[in-house]
Amino acid sequence: MEQRSLRSLRGSKFGRAEYTGIATISELKALPNLVNPFWMLPLLGILKLKARDIVGYGVLQLMIHIPVVFFLCWLFARYIPYLPPMK
Repeated sequence: MEQRSLRSLRGSKFGRAEYTGIATISELKALPNLVNPFWMLPLLGILKLKARDIVGYGVLQLMIHIPVVFFLCWLFARYIPYLPPMK
């Protein structure tokens, strides 16, 4: 079933290279693991912490990394040329 969905959504159907469609699907599958860190719940219990003890750290990481990511996206888009794959 998994291979069928990858083939039906592959990029060549939309005028893109096949690997871009497959890479996009893989990245979208990994996104919930980054957004919902359920691995933290057992760690909070083991370390006897409450969620409010680590919220400040998470907000600090967010404030630092968002400008860095935006800057790197701008930098790469500006200085790395896009070379479309050959057909």
